[in-house]
Amino acid sequence: MMVQNEGNKKYRLAIQSVFLARENILFLKEWLIYHIEIGVDHFYLYDNTGSVGRSGNSKGINKYGIPYGNITSGMSDLDVQDIMDEIREELPGRITYVKWTPRDKKGNITYGWNEALVDYVQNYERDACWTCFIDIDEFLFSVKGNSIKDIIEKVEKDGYSDILIHQKKFDERYDNLDKHVTRIEGCVEGISTTGWASKHILRPEAVDLDALINRTKGWNMHMIPIRNAKGMWMDVAELRFNHYNTNKYLLKWMKGYYKATEDFCLNGRDDGMKKYWQAIESKCKRNCCMDILERFPIVRKIP
Repeated sequence: MMVQNEGNKKYRLAIQSVFLARENILFLKEWLIYHIEIGVDHFYLYDNTGSVGRSGNSKGINKYGIPYGNITSGMSDLDVQDIMDEIREELPGRITYVKWTPRDKKGNITYGWNEALVDYVQNYERDACWTCFIDIDEFLFSVKGNSIKDIIEKVEKDGYSDILIHQKKFDERYDNLDKHVTRIEGCVEGISTTGWASKHILRPEAVDLDALINRTKGWNMHMIPIRNAKGMWMDVAELRFNHYNTNKYLLKWMKGYYKATEDFCLNGRDDGMKKYWQAIESKCKRNCCMDILERFPIVRKIP
């Protein structure tokens, strides 16, 4: 099914992501290639390098306890930036790169996700009909193999302007440096994530900027304020995102979140991504995880 862009908009579907280049450099190329394969037209990458991070982070360690700074210490900051530049050159016309450096009263660079959304809507609202807001350890996925643009067209015809998608938990990227992320099959089965950290695919003009700027309800990436528009929860059998961040720290957190009496574990296998393996591997010969591992002294296992 062919879907057309509206009016003067350049893209039918875009992704916006606020990220730390060093934390994600091993995986960025594959994430981009995969989403191009499933129909994403353009990426707005807000590089938050130098940030003090989100609450719970410390420099070089993410909120899940992964010491990505030590793991990638064999790469200089210039090496990381050079790879970023090379990836952008390899995918001409696909990436709008933004140095995202909001500062607090002390002059520290902050994460500023809400502010990044405001910046995106104010500067790029007219570019894309729909925009998905996800992180680089999150991969959109249709269990039924449906085209993401076909899904969006149906939702659009039903009068919706905001799609909320749930996640499925997969093994940690940094625990699987011997393979592409899309080849990670270990997952958590038998849980519902309907109330846990959903993400949005929405029409940018539907965002209520006044509510976001004024923080009237503590809005964030999981709950974006929408103005005069209809939102819907997407069935996970239709569309979800695979979240590759499940490590021992998160499993412990999940036990408390679900008020469980037993520990959680990676209790399942899901090879739904296999339909994309050939395309990913044919297009990720350079500047993907395995290539970077060969070129730089990267720590192969989490310390």
